[in-house]
Amino acid sequence: MRLDNLNIPWGRGIFRRTKRISLELSNLCNHAEIHHRCPAHFQEEPAILPEAIVDAVLAGCRAYEFQGIISFHLYNEPGIDPRLVLFMRKVKQALPAARLFLLTNGWYLDQTLAREFEAHGLDFLGISAYSEEERARLSRISLGIPVRILLEPHDDRVHWYTGQTASGHSLACYCPLYEICITCRGEVGLCPFDWQRRHVFGNLHKDPLAAVLEQPAVWRLYGELSKGNRELEICRACPTFRGEPWIADAGGAPQDLDPEKPS
Repeated sequence: MRLDNLNIPWGRGIFRRTKRISLELSNLCNHAEIHHRCPAHFQEEPAILPEAIVDAVLAGCRAYEFQGIISFHLYNEPGIDPRLVLFMRKVKQALPAARLFLLTNGWYLDQTLAREFEAHGLDFLGISAYSEEERARLSRISLGIPVRILLEPHDDRVHWYTGQTASGHSLACYCPLYEICITCRGEVGLCPFDWQRRHVFGNLHKDPLAAVLEQPAVWRLYGELSKGNRELEICRACPTFRGEPWIADAGGAPQDLDPEKPS
């Protein structure tokens, strides 16, 4: 489910190129064993993102009045985490103007649970159905928020590190700042597609998010990717892109896409 072009405001300060922050609550997925093309299938030891890190990220977002999207997935099924509703409440308390996005495989989802998620502030619901039967069942769920159900096969990202699917294109991409990816081990990563976490900028067990994002290396890589210069192997193999260009103001003034630092 693409969340671009939904009139999501840009952040400010360290988040001024950011529209979305994704927190991976764990590396657990109830479908991991049966989907051999999903990166979750290759996880060896369970890892859980501590509540303290979620709280610290939300506090940092509040300091900058972040109004973008908060989600709770990268390579996990958020619906199996018993803390999910707690975290949804925390987001709405700390960031009342932020939008909550839930992407789920829908295994545990029914009308009652979906309405409870909506009551706790869910703004967008995306469901990856893995059979026509599941899609039919999930399509009967009725909510007053945008819902999108996709019958979604797995792509070839598990092979992108090998060069077997190298695309060689030069599409502009706006990670790692457009969508800030925080893994279940507290790492601030390059983007969702770097599922082996080969490129991380810091760890929130050691440093606050602001300190990680203020590193010149983050902004230099963002500048290169935003011009289509895909210097990393994973970026060269990736056939897609994330995000959209940063626009300076409502009048559409262009922004330099080669920032050396965040201020």
